[in-house]
Amino acid sequence: SGLQLATETGRKLPPASITASATLQGQVAQIDARAAAGTSYVTLNGRVPFSRTAPLDVRAGGVLDLALSDPLVAGSLGGGLEGRVTLTADVAGTATHPAGTIRVQAGGVRLLSNTGRALPPAGGTAVAILNGNSARIDSRITVGKSYVALNGQAPLSSSQPLNLHAAGSLDLGITDPILTASGQRVNGTLTLAADISGTAAAPRLTGTGQLSNGDIRDYAQGVHLDAVSARFVAMGDTLQIQNLTGRAGNGTIGGSGTIGVLQPGVPMNLTVTARNATPLSGGVVTATVNADLTLRGDMERSIALGGSVDVRQAIVRIPSKLPTSVATIPVRIAGMPPAPPPKPGLSPQVAMDLTIRAPEQVFLRGRGLNAELGGTVTIRGTSKQMVPRGAFNLIRGSFSLVGNTLNFTSGEITFGGASITDPTLHLVATSVGSGSVATLTVGGTARNPKLTLSSVPDMPQDEILAQLLFHTNTGQLSPFQIASIAGGLAELSGSTSNFPNPLVGVQNALGLDQLGIGSGPNGAPTLQAGRYIGRRLYLGAQESAGGSGGQGTVQYNLTQGLKLNATVGAGQTTSAIGATGESSGASVGITYQFQY
Repeated sequence: SGLQLATETGRKLPPASITASATLQGQVAQIDARAAAGTSYVTLNGRVPFSRTAPLDVRAGGVLDLALSDPLVAGSLGGGLEGRVTLTADVAGTATHPAGTIRVQAGGVRLLSNTGRALPPAGGTAVAILNGNSARIDSRITVGKSYVALNGQAPLSSSQPLNLHAAGSLDLGITDPILTASGQRVNGTLTLAADISGTAAAPRLTGTGQLSNGDIRDYAQGVHLDAVSARFVAMGDTLQIQNLTGRAGNGTIGGSGTIGVLQPGVPMNLTVTARNATPLSGGVVTATVNADLTLRGDMERSIALGGSVDVRQAIVRIPSKLPTSVATIPVRIAGMPPAPPPKPGLSPQVAMDLTIRAPEQVFLRGRGLNAELGGTVTIRGTSKQMVPRGAFNLIRGSFSLVGNTLNFTSGEITFGGASITDPTLHLVATSVGSGSVATLTVGGTARNPKLTLSSVPDMPQDEILAQLLFHTNTGQLSPFQIASIAGGLAELSGSTSNFPNPLVGVQNALGLDQLGIGSGPNGAPTLQAGRYIGRRLYLGAQESAGGSGGQGTVQYNLTQGLKLNATVGAGQTTSAIGATGESSGASVGITYQFQY
């Protein structure tokens, strides 16, 4: 009695007591033993032979309170356990050909970590009827609404055949307490029906699985897939994925392939497609894409993800305001040990080889920016350290500052090693005055843009804004214009909060790709609007407040950088070489644009 391990962990366990007696009768020992610790105990009594062929007659029973294991498992599991497991066994026959019944029952099993407490308790029963070389198995495990059942004939030696049947229904929503903390959520139902044959050394699977009503969300990245369904077919040592479909926005995703679940290394060969799908929405980036991707390799070495993504439309929204920092408050239940440090992941490296093509309709919006870009980006590296390269170059764009609109003259969004969801910005608006050039540059990243003013020759910040906004020097500004300059400086410095642009709401409501206020002839403001009515065809219109009339614009992208332009109606026209003037008719021209 009073037995305890002389270690720091052992001292936390309750003292144990053991009573045992053995009476020897030739080649047989009559055993009567009991071991107890806390509320847990195990008993064993009966006839135990010294020969594997002598008769066996043993009875065992016991109750295990899982709280007894807390000091042993709390450090590795991030918390202790609760629940009870009961055991009864009545075995006769011989050691080589046992006969009898073994029964195990568990209830209220739960991990006492922060997330474990939120999971429903698990329970189950398992009965094994021993019959010489094999055992008849009948078992069932339940967790909330989910269950898995396994029954059939299992061998007691590696040479005997397997004949088991597995069935189950898994509610994927059971993962909510684990995933919600990281901003993720998975719902759906997975049903299983499979037969296991072969031998213990070389098992074979046949059967099917069905995923229905799947819903996958990652709130931080804006990922949402719904109506996900798939059929899984087990064939020997391979699991085949058939008819994987789902919705992403107004489009669809699909997939198929094989996974060698019982093969060495677990090789896989999967194909994923997307058509007019919007897998990213609601976050910084919203994208509608067509995609053809492959995932090949094995789990023990490496997996390669390759293919191409054609972006039909992407919108990068610059948040109006982001917090300077977010404090992370560690939470631990009183009396529980701290969570262990995360162990190195067992997942293999995923080598990336992706090409993202977006010749147009990559829109950058927010904080006064309204720009369209196009280009190609490649992603190399691994899933843990992606290395994007490439850029989206400016097609058209403007910047709204204190009620005035500046048209960008050049710019690009680059991915030179930055996050794919937080690209680097470089957009430039320039105004050429008498003997000076004033420039506003939008830099930084999409999550943290930075606005800077510069000029040649160097001028004060208010003088640069006067040239950009009103094309004159500060000495010729009206009181209203001077107030606008002061407001612009405050807005650029971040000392005032940004009021929402009312045009953004109108633009979204009307489904326009471009909507803004520009400057027409003689400085008169013009309302400019337009949208794509096809993959390459852009239709726009502008109306001048100065009485010079309205004008329609049609632009067709012949190839990358080469565009066909046509205008109709009265208003300002721009020739292919950049000359502007008044027009009361129609015009047609070709422009070619490239970065150098």
